[in-house]
Amino acid sequence: MNKQEAVGKINSMGKAGRIIAMIFRVVMIVGLVIIIAAIISVYAMPKDFVKISVRGDAVVSINLDSLGVDLSDDDVQRLADSMSKGTLELNGVMYGKAEGTQTDNGVSISAVGETVTLTLRDMGGALIAAVISCASALVVFIFVGKLFEAFEVCASPFEEGVLKAMKNFGYSLIFLVAGSIFADVAQGILTSVFAGNGEMSIHIDFNIILIAMTIFGLTYIFRYGAILQQESDETI
Repeated sequence: MNKQEAVGKINSMGKAGRIIAMIFRVVMIVGLVIIIAAIISVYAMPKDFVKISVRGDAVVSINLDSLGVDLSDDDVQRLADSMSKGTLELNGVMYGKAEGTQTDNGVSISAVGETVTLTLRDMGGALIAAVISCASALVVFIFVGKLFEAFEVCASPFEEGVLKAMKNFGYSLIFLVAGSIFADVAQGILTSVFAGNGEMSIHIDFNIILIAMTIFGLTYIFRYGAILQQESDETI
């Protein structure tokens, strides 16, 4: 493969990537419009217009036979009775008084979960977070599109336009992580203000941070290649 053929494949890849990025941008824009319309509808309706009550049960089974524990029926019953004196919490959900019962091979603990009531305002916070996430993703696809546009028209992958587009794409990934954090904060605040039961939780996607660092590293590698190419052209 000669230089011209390699550049031609890069240009073709850039054209295909630009079209795909454009499709995703359109999808993100349509999604943003739909979610924003849903947010307006949610906050325009009365707070108690829709209520959803959810309650779950929890059952924990302990197989003593699998551990090779040899207990008498009286010992197992005493163990079950002792477990009936407390409460049970699983995955952040508090269940009511636990009830321990003896089974054929061990002990079973059952408890009824607390009733959680959700309203439309609870959904509003999640929708606001979705808008922020979609907007952040849209920014990424915009810069991805610009990177592929640079690949489509470049005469060399070491051109300044390609390097600049690649670096901007790396910055957009950092913006995506920041948008995700801001979405979590906004959801907690809005849910607390409008629904009165907001909880703050922040999630950081380290995979995206790692990808961004990789993109920045490739940018410097490409820039080094550009310097070598320039020195080679000057030598010739």
